[in-house]
Amino acid sequence: MGKKLIIPGADFSENCIVIPLTIVVKAGGSVTIGGVEYTAGAEDKEYEINSVPSDFSLNYEDDIKYLRIGSPATLANMGGAFRNNSNLEEIVFAADVYTSTSISSVLFANCLKLKKFDGTHFYFRANNANMLFNGCSEITEIKLPHMGEKTSMQYCFSSCENLRSVEFGSDFGLTSDASVTGLFNDCPALETIIAPSLVASEYATSDTLTNKFIQGIDATTGHVTIHCANGGKLTWNGTSWSVS
Repeated sequence: MGKKLIIPGADFSENCIVIPLTIVVKAGGSVTIGGVEYTAGAEDKEYEINSVPSDFSLNYEDDIKYLRIGSPATLANMGGAFRNNSNLEEIVFAADVYTSTSISSVLFANCLKLKKFDGTHFYFRANNANMLFNGCSEITEIKLPHMGEKTSMQYCFSSCENLRSVEFGSDFGLTSDASVTGLFNDCPALETIIAPSLVASEYATSDTLTNKFIQGIDATTGHVTIHCANGGKLTWNGTSWSVS
């Protein structure tokens, strides 16, 4: 029998092949999902799981290297979920995945090997996003198109030292009393933010979404361009903001 071809991140749904949950357990590791234990021997091992448990949780599991959710799911019991997982390299949402409003905000904090995050099918519905990706030092790209109004985003991307770009959707917003303390602290590689709900010309007007948002950008950050509504651009040159 030939070896099975594994293509991490591939989406076979157009060919009517639906795999609800796929995981790769690191060599010597063990993970329990839905009451079933999945282990790996001397080499990493892939498992295809026929459903996403209603109580799906990977709290503090450090043995997952790759995870793909291939069927619609609501994650209601995730706690810190992937937090402090120093082996997780990739998460793929191949179908719509929703979180509950009470889910922990530190969902992906300190995932040291996570390189990029595509949340095109990820609906983060928690009220705050505090420390959501805090400490993901290797991550370079983050897409969060479905991330509505938040009450707080403290240290959401803090210490993402290699982060180059972040993309929000048009529904992104902040409540009037929301805190953005440390939002982009220690993000020296940050270059591009796509935020179609922001209006570039409102950056200096207090109480506007744009003005509140830029308060979360560390003054020590280098050159950053925010792509706002209607093609407007807001640029930080390391000293001051300008509109183009």
